[in-house]
Amino acid sequence: CDSGFGNATAKHLDALGFEVFATVLDLLGDGARELQRTCSPRLTLLQVDITQPQQVQQALLDIKAKLGLKG
Repeated sequence: CDSGFGNATAKHLDALGFEVFATVLDLLGDGARELQRTCSPRLTLLQVDITQPQQVQQALLDIKAKLGLKG
């Protein structure tokens, strides 16, 4: 969600009131900073390189922990 379609989708879903989990390659990157600046607290950024299975697994655990029984 650093840029392009993912970034636009994350912003749109956030604006509609959804709880959004957006993955970025770098939490300090321009795309991540823009999402943090323009979106509500419902948007959670996760640093994930999808070529790294352990990062994908950690993202799943983080999402489950945040959602708890709601998910």
